[in-house]
This record gives sequence, C-alpha cells and structure tokens, in this order.
Amino acid sequence: LIRNRYGKGEVYYFGGAFALDTARVFLDKLGVSEPYSSRICLPERCELAAREKDGWQYLFVLNYAAQAVKIELKEEMQEIFGEE
Repeated sequence: LIRNRYGKGEVYYFGGAFALDTARVFLDKLGVSEPYSSRICLPERCELAAREKDGWQYLFVLNYAAQAVKIELKEEMQEIFGEE
C-alpha cells in the first residue's frame, strides 16, 4: 500500500488483489465506507448515489432487493417526486 499527497488530498495505490474483507478494511480506515451514515441508514441490498447541483444535494436510493425495503432517514429530507 502506497500513499502519496497530491494537491490538497491524498492518493492511495494498493498493489494486490482485493478480497471483500480487504476492501472493507481499506474503506473503513480511509473513513469513506459510509460517508452518509449520519444522514441515512440503508439495508444491505441498497446502494446510495449522491449528486450535487446548484447548491442542492440529491440522494438516490437504489434497491436491489426483490421486495420493497425500509430506509431510515436521520434528518428531514424532501422526496423529489412525491414531495413528502
């Protein structure tokens, strides 16, 4: 594992094959495994995609489960389509 500072950030290079456990530890150590955990909690079969435009942040929940799932919102949010 090599870390280099670049501009105001850092770049990591991992010279090896990733196993799922290796990837989890790597992302946890970097503090990026769950960057939105203070705002939303998702079941394991869901993915979160975040976008920002004109000062607004949009969170999209992608459900890969075969049935509807419940998500936990930890702060007030507005639904884009239903406006709830």
